[in-house]
Amino acid sequence: MADDFLVAIYDEPLHKAGAQLVWHDCGWSDKPDACDLLDTFFELGPSWVGIRDEIVQSVVHTACATIRYQSSDMRLQAVTGVTTSLQARRGGVAARTLAHAVSAGAATGATVSALGIFDQGFYDRLGFGSLDIMRLVRFDPKDIRVDMTARPPLRFTDKDIEDVHAARSRRRLRHGGVNFDSSNRTLADIQECTNGVGFGYRDRANGGISHMVWFSRKDAENGPFRIIFSIWETREQLGELMAFLHSLADQVHLVVMEEPPGIALQDFIQRPLRSGSITQKSKYETGITAMTYQQLRILDLKTAIQACSATGEPVRFNLTLTDPIAAYLPHDAPWKGCSGNYTVTVSNVSDMSHEHTNGLPHLTADIAAFSRMWFGCRNASALAMTANLQAPDELLDKLDKALCLPSPMFDWSF
Repeated sequence: MADDFLVAIYDEPLHKAGAQLVWHDCGWSDKPDACDLLDTFFELGPSWVGIRDEIVQSVVHTACATIRYQSSDMRLQAVTGVTTSLQARRGGVAARTLAHAVSAGAATGATVSALGIFDQGFYDRLGFGSLDIMRLVRFDPKDIRVDMTARPPLRFTDKDIEDVHAARSRRRLRHGGVNFDSSNRTLADIQECTNGVGFGYRDRANGGISHMVWFSRKDAENGPFRIIFSIWETREQLGELMAFLHSLADQVHLVVMEEPPGIALQDFIQRPLRSGSITQKSKYETGITAMTYQQLRILDLKTAIQACSATGEPVRFNLTLTDPIAAYLPHDAPWKGCSGNYTVTVSNVSDMSHEHTNGLPHLTADIAAFSRMWFGCRNASALAMTANLQAPDELLDKLDKALCLPSPMFDWSF
């Protein structure tokens, strides 16, 4: 890496033109000199630029958020964008800019950092580990099985942004669920849509939005209609949203929707295998795609472990943890990763200390694998076979039983 490379906090007068050009190089903006969505991203939280030869070559956007761990919420640094100019690919520019941003997030109190990925492998170098599989379900709305009729819904637009964001923040939240502090995150989701529109209901006592869906419609006539987000708090509200989708079937041939946490959308679909066979290779092909598009890593190890309430007998072990992010950080970085030797207790009241204890079993792992185990993405025994995590079988078995967590899902793509 050239010695003149530096990372700076984003300064609009100095860096906006360069950032716009980077977004244009990445295909995130159609124009090299204007993008409303870019401005929204910069308002979400701290952003950093990587500069070489006095030219902005990479941009990292972050946002302040919370993430649900079991029954409590902790601070999340949400990395909402990582972009690199076409002239700076494979030069380490994006990795170093992102590492700088992650270090700053850790130094200012974030417990974990998370991001969406363009492919698996790149962010592993900075200690990020993949979440559980996300299911994207494609279905013909006429095939929805529903025993109720939806009321005519209200139409929502970006003028309702504060109400929509407040409703998203109240949605039913499970382990792994993410909420953003600023309504600009919901505005960004809306600005990214093609022919975006929302429909739903104001059933709260104060007139607030109770349940709704927001569509992106590349083909506004027949679909596919892509559900960018859905909001509901009760089983009855989810049922009414599904009934509303069913009512669109005379015109819309395909709806695409991420499976909500804890819900099997296939349970709502009549004869899904037959539909998939009939529509195979067509524009309106139905079915389910399963893939991981998000990654996460621990920043504050002690806070993360103390948040864990495990079942069964306490498990105590020595932990040797490695963290590759240090290689991408300058010597004066405010935080340099989680590498170190620790004693960890996993129980109904979990904790850790900064040294090994004689006589305990030993687990070695990199931060990505340990973060995945802690978050419930995969159990310890599975990670011992597929990731950088090793321990005696007896310890792996005990950790599998103690860390029996629900499958984590962000339920808010970014």
